[in-house]
Amino acid sequence: MRKLSAAAKPNSIRIRRARPGDERELDGLYAQLHGKDYASPGTAKMRRAIRAVERERDQTLLVAVKDGRIVGTNHVLIFRHLARGLRPAAIVENVVVDANCRGAKIGEQLMAEAVTIARRHNCYKVALTSNRRRRDAHRFYQRLGWRWTHLGYTLALPE
Repeated sequence: MRKLSAAAKPNSIRIRRARPGDERELDGLYAQLHGKDYASPGTAKMRRAIRAVERERDQTLLVAVKDGRIVGTNHVLIFRHLARGLRPAAIVENVVVDANCRGAKIGEQLMAEAVTIARRHNCYKVALTSNRRRRDAHRFYQRLGWRWTHLGYTLALPE
């Protein structure tokens, strides 16, 4: 497993891979991100999912840790793009920083690490979607140099 680029300093933010034991804090962050639409899988299922992601070469679940507490996360997925000669591309999902910690550059560090991972995989692009209601998030991504290039759609599938 390759080391992540962010170094740990006292009272700083440390970016690391999620690991078993992080379930409850991740659950709380996902609840903040998705609000009333969030359906927690529960601790045991979340732990199994984290273990499964750990085994996947093309997935990285990142967490931001401040003062021993997880205060942010994102999930980087790499796939081979058939229309680009199988060159890899990255998608970043579930980007969230604890509401009490926003404005402290935590999201910037998480996104920088996602881009580092994409570069390490020789990706030609990094993409993400953001709910159209999250205008603060849109301004955040634009401030980081991301550009709005596509219009996204979602099709909900019945369970």
